[in-house]
Amino acid sequence: MLKMIGLLLVTAAGAGAGIGASIALRRRAAALEDAACLLRWLATRIRYSAASVGELLWEASQEREFSSLLFLQPAARGIREGQDPVTAWSQALEKLGKAGGLSRSDRELLDRFGAGLGKTDIEGQLSHCELYGDLLAEHLGQARDEVRAKGRLYTTLGVIGGAAFALLML
Repeated sequence: MLKMIGLLLVTAAGAGAGIGASIALRRRAAALEDAACLLRWLATRIRYSAASVGELLWEASQEREFSSLLFLQPAARGIREGQDPVTAWSQALEKLGKAGGLSRSDRELLDRFGAGLGKTDIEGQLSHCELYGDLLAEHLGQARDEVRAKGRLYTTLGVIGGAAFALLML
């Protein structure tokens, strides 16, 4: 009886690992969607307000729709504490690591976006937001493709791998 329970637990662990990998893919796609939304939001605010980058990031960090972007509040807080926007943005992304669901290349792209934020006039900032919005859209498309192609595969492989390991233990 105990052996059967152990085998079921091994199978469940494999399934859990597969489901976890599938969820990580979805989390990345969702984070990229939110980041793309943030860039559009920033472009709109830059166009219609005379607020500084620090004020814009603070305002964005208070918006509920961006709460999944875990780097946003630390960046805004850093700017409020006197850091320059580029340093605060970069340090917040660096501390985030994989916790926010973003891949290394996603974080590097957002870091490059932050490096140019507030460096030019309004038209330059709008072009900057548009450029990085397009680049982010490519990353988002890739993430969505991965969710479609690999999401079920990871879950299936987890269940099958756990079951196969359980059979080997018999």
